[in-house]
Amino acid sequence: MTAETRIPNRPLLTELEGLTPSLVLKLTPPRLRKSLLTRERLSKLRASAEDAAVILLEAPAGYGKTSLLAQWRLDWLHAGAVVTWFDLDSNDSITSLGSGIVEGLRRASGQANFGHDAREALLRGSGLAQAATTLLAEIAETAHPTVIILDNGERINDPALIELCDYLLHNLPANLQIVIGSRSRLPLAINDLVAHGNLRRVSAKQLQFDLNETHSLLNQRFAEKASLGLAARLHELTEGWPLGLQLAVTAMEQASDPEQALQHFSHSGDETTQQLLAGFLAHLAPGLADFLLRCALLDALHPELCAAISEQPNAAALLEQLRSESALLSSVDNSQWLRLHPLIREYLRSQAAQQLPVAEQQAIHRRAWQWLAAHDNPEEAARHALAAGHKHEAFALIADNLYDSCMKEGHYGTVADWLARLPAAEIFQHPALRLTAGWQAALSGDWQRAEHFVGSLVEPPCTPPELYCEALAILAVANSRAERLDAARRYSEAFPGDAPDSLAARSMVHIKAFTALFRGASEEARHLLLSIQGEHGYFAQSVFHDRSLGHIYLWEGRPVLAEAAVRRRYSECEARAGRRNELTMTLAAVLASACWERDQRSEARTLLAARFDLSGRSGELMWSERSYLTQARIAAADGCEPRAFALLEALTAVGASQGILSTHLLGLLERIRLHATRQRSGQCAALLADLEALFDQAAPLTAQSLHPLLQLYRALAHSYTALSAEQNPEASRWLSEAWPLAQQLNRGREMVQILALQALVSERAGESPNSLLNTALGHAESGGQVRVFADTLPAIVELIARSAAAGGLNASISPGFVQRVLAAAQTSLAEPANPASLAPATAASAFLTPKETEVLQLLAAGLPNKRIASTLGLSNETIKWHMKKLFTKLNAGNRQHAVDRARLLGLLN
Repeated sequence: MTAETRIPNRPLLTELEGLTPSLVLKLTPPRLRKSLLTRERLSKLRASAEDAAVILLEAPAGYGKTSLLAQWRLDWLHAGAVVTWFDLDSNDSITSLGSGIVEGLRRASGQANFGHDAREALLRGSGLAQAATTLLAEIAETAHPTVIILDNGERINDPALIELCDYLLHNLPANLQIVIGSRSRLPLAINDLVAHGNLRRVSAKQLQFDLNETHSLLNQRFAEKASLGLAARLHELTEGWPLGLQLAVTAMEQASDPEQALQHFSHSGDETTQQLLAGFLAHLAPGLADFLLRCALLDALHPELCAAISEQPNAAALLEQLRSESALLSSVDNSQWLRLHPLIREYLRSQAAQQLPVAEQQAIHRRAWQWLAAHDNPEEAARHALAAGHKHEAFALIADNLYDSCMKEGHYGTVADWLARLPAAEIFQHPALRLTAGWQAALSGDWQRAEHFVGSLVEPPCTPPELYCEALAILAVANSRAERLDAARRYSEAFPGDAPDSLAARSMVHIKAFTALFRGASEEARHLLLSIQGEHGYFAQSVFHDRSLGHIYLWEGRPVLAEAAVRRRYSECEARAGRRNELTMTLAAVLASACWERDQRSEARTLLAARFDLSGRSGELMWSERSYLTQARIAAADGCEPRAFALLEALTAVGASQGILSTHLLGLLERIRLHATRQRSGQCAALLADLEALFDQAAPLTAQSLHPLLQLYRALAHSYTALSAEQNPEASRWLSEAWPLAQQLNRGREMVQILALQALVSERAGESPNSLLNTALGHAESGGQVRVFADTLPAIVELIARSAAAGGLNASISPGFVQRVLAAAQTSLAEPANPASLAPATAASAFLTPKETEVLQLLAAGLPNKRIASTLGLSNETIKWHMKKLFTKLNAGNRQHAVDRARLLGLLN
């Protein structure tokens, strides 16, 4: 070989023979912060991708790719794999990457000569393919699991380097995985790898924090101040964006009041966030920041729309640059539409208000209005027309669209905003707007407002048949929601029996199903709902359909079936309409109630977190008594009695303000029951007096069909009051009155409660409670009602524990169900002979000591520390010490997390 031919190879020789400081740094993985949250979901994601030869993490900056890769690296190391790290940069070539991989594998494997033949192949000029094949063959020969991690893959720009990566990815031996993190899609030929299941992509959506992870992060930083409600608000604000969460948590840590700090942060008001976003804008290419500032005035971005409002023909290229290189933009349903992250949009809009003249802002809104109107998006077009100062044009655009927005899509918040802006005269000029306003009022239970908008449409001379029928349906719905059942019946009877299928006709079926419940005909109600065929393009009505099915099952005391009826629709609704949409929330109320009854406590809390407040405003569209009741029961179970009473008082206020007597009575009944759990007979008696006064005043004015339910609530209130004062004969008398009412109405939950309370009264009278108790447990188990006993009276759970320990329960009642009932109340069997029988069997493990294993078993059964201590014959301090050791070993933040981690690790079956 001549000297001339060796000169071009000299840089290659130098790089391969010498380990430069820059190469050392590129081989060094980042340091993981001690405060970094371990995300079990992503650890499972890595484990699920073990069979994939290639894993690509593709997400913009700020999604924690590098931290996740570093965590995964530790997981692979703990599993015994050989793992090397390489940090790519724009100057990398075949030689730097090749030498880096070889040196990294040498260090990781402890073999000083590893990769020698591959290096020699490069030195000899044998070519890229020969050198790469030699290296891959040597890795295959080791037969040891090996992982190569390449970070910052978006920096690859050398065509030869891309060719090397393609070659490696398509020729990996079975024991080698390559993992690449990148801010953008890599220009690699990988379609065949995807088709054959050899490549796993991890997207930004998967890297976002979910609500539980956000709550865990706050728990880690703020401990007792980190409520689930605060976590839900933070999650909604940041949409799980890891960098956004980090900024928000930093702002909250620097303030004395995390709630107030979060509110300030939501408007990009904290200095750190403003500096970060200002710095980002300052580093954008010339003109890009101005383009983005103008686009921020839009709710959703489309390349052609952005070109129109900014008057920049290259808008598509600018948007793609922003989408691929940053976390600013995300795609909407895999379409051309994009959206700005809410945090960034708020900041940019505040900057636009300061920097852009008012005339220019109006010009942008005018161009957006014209483009959107021309592209069949009247709702958004109207919003921009209004912002541009053209009210009449905005009203004309929205008039015909608002009905579909309300009735088909369920955008009730948008509809309410527009109706508040529209003059009454404008509404009455458009029949579609009158119907929309009528439906809005009807769904809120505001029958007077519904009458105002559509009442004249059902008076002689009658309007066209379709308007007449829909107005009747609106008035029937409004009055039924307000429990004015006699008025609802009159409108229902006036509805033409031969009316064609329509939204109005299907609404009348819902009314019939609703009224059937008050006759105890729940099977008939369900049959009526199931007779409605198809969704007919009305998504909102399909939501109400499933919600009503769930409500009927809960009425019957069958939470398992209630959950099944609404879960799929809930997931669809949240994905389509968002977490705060009224349709999503009404499904959440039913689903949370079902989950709580089944003792799925964590999910019930998550479903209701930061969704329903205590205002009790009568005009709220989707308030649900179930949301108040479930939240109150959660608060009581958590030992937060003041919040439980505040929620029940709010429920009472809702019933009073809307004139709904059953809700008003229910709020009072639940407050009496809660006081009865503490045996506060004085408070029970005072509330009972209020209930009696209300009943005497209002019951005669209500429809006769409501009376059985009202009488049931009254009888139960008397029963709890008598029990709190230990007046057992009085309690027995009122329970005897309540039982046939619960049977008549087919109220499954109340039937279980009455039977259990009668069993308690029998025991106090010196009689055997077993027959009544077995019947109650049988009813509860058949419907999946786990928490009904814990949410009735503590004495009932204690009675079940005594009966189970004494062998008084029938063989037909499964021991597992009894254990769940006791665990729901954090109670155990009286004097258990074998502590291990309280919990699922554990797997043998050297990870835990025998005593830690026993503590873990009892913890999994839901026992509090004091009960664990008495069961094991240890002191409270010793149990606390064992708990601390368990939390450390399991890397858990709280009791439930420890149990979940133990199950994940196989320590609990």
